[in-house]
Amino acid sequence: MRAAGYTLVEICVSLAVLALVGGIAYSMLISSTTLLAKNLSLNSSNIIVRTALDRIYAEVNQANRLPTLINADGTVADSSVPAAGILFDRYLGGPYIVGNPGAGLAAAATSFNLFYSTDPLANPPVPAKNDVVIMDGSTRALVASSSTPSSAFASPAPSPAPSPGMMVTVTLQGALGTYTVPPVASGTAIPWGSSSQQTAYIVHRKAFVVVPVGGTNAELRMYRDAETVIDYNDSTKYVVLTREIGTKTINGLLENKPFSIVTQNGASFLNIAMRAENQEFNKRLATQQANEFNTFLRVDTMLRPRNIP
Repeated sequence: MRAAGYTLVEICVSLAVLALVGGIAYSMLISSTTLLAKNLSLNSSNIIVRTALDRIYAEVNQANRLPTLINADGTVADSSVPAAGILFDRYLGGPYIVGNPGAGLAAAATSFNLFYSTDPLANPPVPAKNDVVIMDGSTRALVASSSTPSSAFASPAPSPAPSPGMMVTVTLQGALGTYTVPPVASGTAIPWGSSSQQTAYIVHRKAFVVVPVGGTNAELRMYRDAETVIDYNDSTKYVVLTREIGTKTINGLLENKPFSIVTQNGASFLNIAMRAENQEFNKRLATQQANEFNTFLRVDTMLRPRNIP
């Protein structure tokens, strides 16, 4: 009597069924893993671009005018086409009354007194290093330091003087106007009558620039003290908000030039068309679906500073 067992045909059929079931399971696992990577990539891209736009919005919203479009090296760009970056003055506060030395401020002046109200509805901040005091409508004075605020007004005190009010002595980084890039040879005098008052306000110049750093990605950089930046590649002058901005060309537009000025109904806006692509999952998706829409996120938004009419 022969021992019981499987025939060769039965074994082959079993192996075929096992291979089929295994193949289906493997296919489902691969699809699930790819879908997970795609969803994580999309969610991460959403966080990247939203965080970047929120930071840009928070800063530009306080600008005193529409930003100036600039190239990646900081030079002024053609405003009729998209640009790599923006340069703007973030409004900090005012008004201040400039202490009148008799006939105004001389071109060689390196310090002056500012008087301001401490009323809760006014109370502008004390100028800090690299802030800019704007007087006479356009003259920019770069601040080196400010004294401790004092309620004892130095002579000549403004009339009428702010009450309640404080006075600070502002020391500049150079004579009036000589800090500019490139520097000018001499300062800019600001004359005014002894019976009149000169008002001022302070701003802080900042910039956001997208700079390619590789074949597939670009950095979104924020320059905290753009007033003094000469070399936009100086890593001590900027912080990187994200390294995952796209660099592709879509419809003839470079993604590393996301900023433009648009006009609608007679009003001008800053338009931002930013595309972020998360790189963490690109290796997993490289041979799968890395070029499909849901592995990146593109957001178009328009922004108008609230401090302009």
